[in-house]
Amino acid sequence: DALPISPGGTLTVTINVGEQYPAPDAFVEPERVQLVQLIGPGRQVTAVAPRFTRQGEGLATPVTLPSAPGTYIVEARLKARFIELQPKEFTAYLEDEGLGRIVAERQRLKETEKPGRERYSRWPKALIRTGDGDSTHVTTPLGVLSELVPDVDPTRAKAGDVVAYQLRFEGRPVAGARLSRIVTGTAPFAQRLSHATTDAAGWARFTVAEGHQFIGTVHMVRR
Repeated sequence: DALPISPGGTLTVTINVGEQYPAPDAFVEPERVQLVQLIGPGRQVTAVAPRFTRQGEGLATPVTLPSAPGTYIVEARLKARFIELQPKEFTAYLEDEGLGRIVAERQRLKETEKPGRERYSRWPKALIRTGDGDSTHVTTPLGVLSELVPDVDPTRAKAGDVVAYQLRFEGRPVAGARLSRIVTGTAPFAQRLSHATTDAAGWARFTVAEGHQFIGTVHMVRR
């Protein structure tokens, strides 16, 4: 959805982690945030100097938009972290995230009874539209390690429209990945969860529903 904000206006952006979109359930420490920036019409990049405050479990900062109308990408990058989970816990995590291929690979390599070791990072981005203006940059990959790229500007889509998202990793489309979408309802924390699988060219499609939405995925490779 487009937010009711004018070009040049200031809004609060939160970096949230959790399964209860839009509410966070785990706090992101400020030192984990590597970068926050805006990408606007013409792929103009505006650096953001965050002034972080804690709002419950959310990490918030004010962001002032440029004066030109259009759709802006708010991009954040979180530094990589390392975790290790016990075998059953790791398998449950993989299955919950739709990573059956990783479960099968661990079985093939006889690693099912071994702890799972994962180094992960997060690459979130959000869209903000301030009036009419160019939005072709929204459908162009940023070139970061991992990202979802829509085929149209989702802020201009209406309920019932179909928007496709391409998953890209290291500059290449990813086939067979499960994307998850959460659409908020009218009551606090009410949400609708759905999934779609990327095709051979890395595209998955969702029908636009009423409410704000989060679309994400977990992609894992062996290093």
